[in-house]
Formats: sequence, structure tokens, C-alpha cells
Amino acid sequence: MRPSASQNPKRRWFGVSPLLDRITRAPWFRGARKKAAQVRSAQVRSAETARASAARLAPLIRRLITAPTRSGHGMKAVLGVLAVAVALAAPTYTALSSHNELGSTSDDEADPTLGVVGFAQVAPPDRPASATEPHKAALGTPPRAPRDEAATDDSARSSEAASRADRRVAPSSKGAAAGGKAVAEAAPKPTQPEPTAEPQPDQPTATATPTSKPTPTKNPYAAHEARFGPGNKWVRVRGMDVASHQGYVDWDYWWKQGKRFVFIKATEGTSYVNPFYKHAWDGSRKVGMLRGAYHFGRPDTSSGAAQARYFVANGGGGKGDGWTLPGVLDIEFGEAVGVATCYNRSPQELAAWIDDFVTTYEKLTGRKAIIYTNTSWWQQCVGSHRSFEDNPLWIANYDGQVGPLPPGWKRHTFWQYTDTPLDQNYFSGSYAELKQLASK
Repeated sequence: MRPSASQNPKRRWFGVSPLLDRITRAPWFRGARKKAAQVRSAQVRSAETARASAARLAPLIRRLITAPTRSGHGMKAVLGVLAVAVALAAPTYTALSSHNELGSTSDDEADPTLGVVGFAQVAPPDRPASATEPHKAALGTPPRAPRDEAATDDSARSSEAASRADRRVAPSSKGAAAGGKAVAEAAPKPTQPEPTAEPQPDQPTATATPTSKPTPTKNPYAAHEARFGPGNKWVRVRGMDVASHQGYVDWDYWWKQGKRFVFIKATEGTSYVNPFYKHAWDGSRKVGMLRGAYHFGRPDTSSGAAQARYFVANGGGGKGDGWTLPGVLDIEFGEAVGVATCYNRSPQELAAWIDDFVTTYEKLTGRKAIIYTNTSWWQQCVGSHRSFEDNPLWIANYDGQVGPLPPGWKRHTFWQYTDTPLDQNYFSGSYAELKQLASK
């Protein structure tokens, strides 16, 4: 005898509607419920299998992480194991997704453990997680924005045009096809010719990892270099000079900017020594720069010979070892130290003072001192004396070109072309010639 709706708890709700009562008793409805129960059971088993696999892999992962690595092999193994773990977690995530989509038929049939299994997370509402990408949802990959067909087409056309331009301006190296290795594309050619690139110093340098399309770097010296044309011996090796007001210099930064030599102020007169001299001397050499010392001449305080001896005794006596440039006499406008332009000396007196300094320096070191000056000052204060042409000339001119030289010199050796953000220079020769000068 079939119980009434009031006697059967399962039919208490369905008895409200005879139609729903018939549907729940239909064979096809019962079959669907049975099939759904089987699917949920398979999903639970899959989740349990994934948890067991993760538990087995955990000790191996811990050993690989704590073990010392060599050449990155240990980390590669860890990444491989993690990839396996993520792959094993894929069925779990699929099970969760399916479970959340199908839902439970009743509160007592839901499995509470399915909410926190493995790496599973609920996918963002605007991009449901698929069975083929469980690891992306697990790691929190941001949802993909809706596709804008018009913007996509414009972007594709722009990318294609940029690619054609890159192929015209910066063709890839042929070595990539021959050797099968990725190499960086050549930098874009400047609008004006450049001189031959300077050689690198004799020290090991780090090799940058090649990329398929490097970002071109603007050459801050292009305006100066283009003025001289390719193949010209002038303006090749880049350098700088510093004094105490620069403090502690970031030598790694300036090396990366292409500086290959530096002059460092050591002394002034017979009473001043740069307190940052040793730091600059050691730091510039450490990064690979050639370096030299300079003395700021004070004809108004003592003799040239006395100042030359003071200079040699306080950093200016470096020998020609291939890394140390000859010492420099900096003789320029007296206003820099608060005195008259020509230090209250006549051209004959100044010429004699300079000769006294360079002669004493050569006797003490066996090297020709470099003379740093300005053509305008020299013509005004020293005049037409031509007795210093054997000393290398370091000329200062910020007009974008070397300009006329002081009387007696036919060529310059160094050119200080700007003082922004600090004094920057060119050596008028190749890097090999600069090394020769540092060896004399």
C-alpha cells in the first residue's frame, strides 16, 4: 500500500503539486539523479588521488629545496616537480569547477572537503576557469579583458608596421641563422656618421644576455662625435675629471656610461690635498678606468718647483704602468680661486712659472706633464710663448668644438667639452694610443 504524502517525508514538499510528484517518480528523472551521484563520486575520488599524490611529492620537494644547488640544476628540478604537482592538481580543480556548476541536490549530500583542495580557487566571474588551464586559475592569473575587435585590428596593424620599420632600421645579425643562437639586433643607425667605436680595456667584462629586440639607447655624445665624421682621429675615447666637490663618485655608473679614463684632482698650491683622492683613485681603477692626477696651479702662492714637488708627494707621482696617465698641471683663470685672472703675474713670469713646474715634474717622474688650460686665458696671460709644445695639451672649450689652440700646439690630446653634470672629456686618439700614453 503506497503511503500518503503526509506519511512520506520525501513526498511532503512534492505533494503540493501532482505534476511535480509525477516528474520525481519518472524513470528518466531517477536515472539523471543516479548519474549525477556517480559523477560527484568520481570527482571526490579524483580529489583524494590528487591529495595523496601531493603528499607523496612533499618530502621530495623539501629535500630538493634544502639541498645545495649547483649551476641551477637543483632549482630546475624543483620547478619540474612543482609542474608535476600542478598537473596532478588539475583533476582536483576540474572536480571543484564541475561540482560548483552542478551543485548539490541537498545539504546532506554536499562534500565539505571540496571547498579547500590543493591549489583550487574559484575562478573570476568574468572568465570561468577551464579544465585545460587549472594552474592559471590556481595561481591567480588576472582575467582576460574583453576583446575589442577594432582596437585589436589597429594594434595589429601598428605592430606590423613597427616590425617592418625594425627590419629596415635594425636588421638582425646573420649569426642567428648560421649558429642557431639568439643574438641582439643591431642598434638603429644615427642620422649622422659616428667615429669608430673605442676599444674596450684589457679586463674581463660581463656579457649581456642577447635579446631579440633590444631597446636602443640614445647616445648623449652624438652631437659632438658627428661633427668630426667617421674615421677621424679626433674625439674617440670618452673620459671625465673629478674633484672634491663630487664627493664619492659612483664609478660603476660612469663606466656603464662609456667613460674609460678619469683625471682626479690631487693637490692645489702647497697646502691642499683632496680628501676624496684615494677613494676616487682606487674606485676608478677597480671598474677598469685609466686614471691620472692633476694639480691646480697657484702661481700667486709659491714657485712652480715647490708645487711640483708637493704634487708628486701627494698622489701625482704615478709611473707609466699602462693604467696611470701622466700628471696634469691645471693652469687657468684666477677667478676660480678668488684672485686676479692672471694671478697678478706678467706673461713672462707665468711662462717661467709653468716651465719651472713641468721641468721639476719631469725630473722627479721621468714623464712629460700634461697642461690643462683654455685658449682665451693662455693668450691673455701667457701670450705667444711656444716652449711647451712637447707637453700634451688638454684644452677646455664648451662651444661644441675644440676651436683654436694656444700658440705652439698643433694638436690637442684631451678635450674637455662640458661640465654638465660633471666635467667630461674626449681623448683624441684610439684606446690603444691612450694605453700607450699611460705606459710612458
